[in-house]
Amino acid sequence: MPAPPRLRQLRRDDRLFPLAMNVLRLDMEEDKRIAQHPALETAPDAEMTQLKQGRDRWLAVAIIYVAQKHRCRPAQALQLLDELVEELKRTVPHTEIWAVPVAKVLDFPPELSAPSRPN
Repeated sequence: MPAPPRLRQLRRDDRLFPLAMNVLRLDMEEDKRIAQHPALETAPDAEMTQLKQGRDRWLAVAIIYVAQKHRCRPAQALQLLDELVEELKRTVPHTEIWAVPVAKVLDFPPELSAPSRPN
């Protein structure tokens, strides 16, 4: 099995970077809503559920992409993606992340529902 990719390599991937940014944007939106309404953490409303489902969909596409492209297990791909999202959270200006409308991130393209094999 090949060595796992480095975070720098993942960050430079033109297909993966926007997927990770979408996951981060939805994470930040969830965190903001929970900070405003702590009860949403244990009893999510419809909007919070939609945010969580959107995040899960983007994350699933990213996991499949990394696992297939780098020939690694999904669990390893998830770990790498968690690390990438944390790095992006630290390094990308939050104003840039907040500038992306949540509605745009939640508009999941149908062609990504069944991702094709990466090149």
